[in-house]
This record gives sequence, C-alpha cells and structure tokens, in this order.
Amino acid sequence: MNHEQSVSEGKTKRLRGAGRGSRFMVLGRENYAKLRSIKSENLLNLTLAYLVLLAGTGADHRLTSWSAKACEEKIGIGRPRATAAIVELINSGLVSVADDATPSRPRYVMEPPGDGPDQIFLPMQIVTGFQGEEPVLRRVRETGDFVLLKMLLDIYGSLQLDAAFSAPLSLVQQLRKSPDESAQKVFERGVHNLWRLQLPDVWKVGAEWHKEVLELVGSSKANNWSVYSALTTLINIGALKVENWIYTSDKDDAEPLIPLWGGDDALQELYLLIDSAIEAFLGDEVYVQEKYADDQLIFLPSHVSAPAVRGVIKPRIEADTPGRRRTYARKMEQIGHFAQEMRLAQTNFSNGRYDRAISLLPAPKQVSNG
Repeated sequence: MNHEQSVSEGKTKRLRGAGRGSRFMVLGRENYAKLRSIKSENLLNLTLAYLVLLAGTGADHRLTSWSAKACEEKIGIGRPRATAAIVELINSGLVSVADDATPSRPRYVMEPPGDGPDQIFLPMQIVTGFQGEEPVLRRVRETGDFVLLKMLLDIYGSLQLDAAFSAPLSLVQQLRKSPDESAQKVFERGVHNLWRLQLPDVWKVGAEWHKEVLELVGSSKANNWSVYSALTTLINIGALKVENWIYTSDKDDAEPLIPLWGGDDALQELYLLIDSAIEAFLGDEVYVQEKYADDQLIFLPSHVSAPAVRGVIKPRIEADTPGRRRTYARKMEQIGHFAQEMRLAQTNFSNGRYDRAISLLPAPKQVSNG
C-alpha cells in the first residue's frame, strides 16, 4: 500500500489521503449526475473543485476544510476561478457553508454520497499526488478538456470486481485488429491444445459510451476529436493504464484467467512454470517452442474455447477499498492456482501422461452457514 508522509522534528505527520480508511473518497452517483447537470461556463473547473472539496472530507465524506486555496495548491485552479466554482456548487445545493465557517477559515458541508454500494470510489492520490508525482487531476486540468475528466470518472465508476479489476470489456478494451489472429492452435496432444497468443493492437469502445462521449464533445469539435486519442492521452498523463490478460474466450463476457507477465514475482514464477510445462508437453517436438519463441504460448484443455488476450483498461492509481483488496486476493489466488496446475501438468507430461486436463480457475470458496 502507498503512504504519503511528512517528517518534522523526528515525528511522522499523517496527511489526508494516507493511512487505512482515508485512501479513497466516495463520489455519489446522484451527486455526480447533479454535478453534470449544472449550467456552468467551465464544467471542468466546477467538477475539479468539487473533487478537491470531497478529497478534504473525513470518513463521513461530508465536512471539509479544503477550499479555493486547496484547489490552487493541489490542481492549479487560480483562486478567483476556484472561488467562482465553489459558489456555483453552493448555489446548486451540492455544497453548503458550515455553521462554524469564517472568511479566514472556510468550511463546507457536502451532500452525502448515498447508502447504496454502487457509488464511484476514487483514490485520494489523484488529488494529493502519488509517490511524489504531480496529481493526475492537475494534469487533466492542464488539457483543458472536460471530456477527459468525464471519461476518467466513467472508468472509475465502471470497475468490475473480478481478478482483472478493470473496466468491462463491453465498455472499452484493446484487441487484435483481426480477431482470427488473437489465438492460433499450433499443437495438440492428449486432452490439451497448445495456443499461440498475440498481443492486442487496436482500441474497441462500446457503441453507447462512444456515442455519449461524442455528444458531450459537440458537433463543432467532433471531426477533430477522437475518443481513441483521448484514451491515449489519459494513459500518457498517468491516469489510465492497459494491462494484458488471458481470457477464457474472445467474448466480452469471458472470464479473466491470468495477466500476461508483469513485475510481480509470483507472475514471473508462473510464466517460468508455464514454459517448463510446455517443454514437457512438446517432448521431442521442441521445434514448436523455438518457432514461436517471440509469442506467448499456453496450453489449455481441448474442450474449452480458444483463449484470447485482451488489453483491459484500468486506472493507474486504484482506490484502496475493501472490494479492491478482495479482487487483488482473487487475482493472486488465480495465479497460485495456475502455478499449481502447471507443476502437476509438467510432472504428468514428463511421465508420459497426457490424459489429465488442467483446471482453469480455482473452485469457489465454500461459505459456511454455521
């Protein structure tokens, strides 16, 4: 987990956004819809100011002492413009002045985010900065494009609590330009097929989201504006990232199996095990492994669909919520399960046994009613 710390006179000062329970803020769906409906001359500044005030709240996501000064210091909105945005927020009813506020010590009360679980969870670090970097929202403000902010919030609001913890494939993904090239069967033996996987190389955006984004851009700018370029910009400024995963098929409702490589020690160990198991699977046919040395090879049971590599889109900085921690545990569980299956498969192949199909995913944990 990431912490922001300030050391003074030998003591560690805890900053807003650091420590368990304060690493995320909650943007209520209804509040976000109301925010979007405000008739403002600068919707970008308005929304950013709201997020800064929200970042200054406590565990109840309501009372904040962050004001125009914080807007200027954190994300670079000049105080006159930040003040104007806060006035608009007050007039809209999303924000009110606290009873104990003074001109020199402003305090505000935010509308509560709502009780339902379907809210938008945002990491504090997009406002406060991540590991000494310039805050993501400051970089978004510098683009001057509200649509980029809207797209970023949409991604955060769409995250699926599966092992990939990404936007749904139906919303946005990267895939092969030619679907037939995504996975090619190159060898079969016993109850397994060996697949050659190629990395995705083009964007695919869901039709409804694409339409919604372009409508927000407006017809006067649409010809010179691309949702694909916008996604690339969000990646370049460190707001989003692409993570390649092997999925059970090329369908949008396929299950994520394992990520492709990465810096995690467990993942590197897994792919060493996969290579060793493939070598045992091929036996004397080692030329197959040599022929596709630049591609990712993986063997799967012959009764399952052809796998596919998809580039999932996810925020580079994730909110440290209980749901996020559970999905990370699920990801590591799947990696560990696949590693165990590779070890067993290698032993079976080395002993000339090709009749036991590997298990793709760990069995769901049994929940006791007692």
